Amino acid sequence: MGGQQGSFENRERLKDLSEMVKICTSQIRRYKHVEEHCVAIMASYDVDIKAIKIKKSEVAIEYADAPQKLKGLRRQLDKLRAEQDKITGHVSGRTKLVEKYKKAKAELEALEAKLSDAGLDVENIRLPDDDETSETSETSETSETEEASD
Repeated sequence: MGGQQGSFENRERLKDLSEMVKICTSQIRRYKHVEEHCVAIMASYDVDIKAIKIKKSEVAIEYADAPQKLKGLRRQLDKLRAEQDKITGHVSGRTKLVEKYKKAKAELEALEAKLSDAGLDVENIRLPDDDETSETSETSETSETEEASD
């Protein structure tokens, strides 16, 4: 009977871990839009961080590092998924995994807060549509002209 109880606990743990993977995955999907937006801005200005018009330098640095951090978090999530697949109910293994998930989630939330403080609407970031591309390139030309005159 004890064996059945252990099996039930393992299923419950794996269910919890699956739920955490879903949460992390949906957050990463949201941050992928932030990353794409970030890359698009960097490409359109093709210049230093000042052009993004973020006032606080530490926030500007955080924003510039966002794509790299997101790649790291995605790699971490992949490793966590691989670990999750190996979990067989060892409590210590599960505890470590849960702590790693919590840490990854906290990093994602901290990044979202910094991007939000920088004036980005993290929930609704989107890249310009093809129709708006000409407008975007005019804007970047204007910005380059302003940079040149500085």
